[in-house]
Amino acid sequence: MRAVVPTLIRRKQVERLVARDVWRAGPEACWRRFGALLDQLDARAPEQGFWLSGALSVADLALFAQLHSLRTPLTPWQGAEVDRRGRLSAWLGRVDADTRTASMPLRAAS
Repeated sequence: MRAVVPTLIRRKQVERLVARDVWRAGPEACWRRFGALLDQLDARAPEQGFWLSGALSVADLALFAQLHSLRTPLTPWQGAEVDRRGRLSAWLGRVDADTRTASMPLRAAS
């Protein structure tokens, strides 16, 4: 069972990714798009403050949740790719630091 179950789970997950058009063109295309998206986010990431008008907002938290979830021991390559983008990584650090300190009022994204 231990040899079979992970293979079945992986196969089912790949089928779901193909159905969602994430993996349809194969792994190389998927990771190429991933890198391109990170590059775009890095180019647009704020050099100081947060994503909208300098104040921490719901937009920051939503994007932070997605990107920070890639910085786990389960996804070391993806986390390293995020960390290679300096502006994006610095912004993630600011959001992480501010959400670990005293609670601050959030401004809703416009």
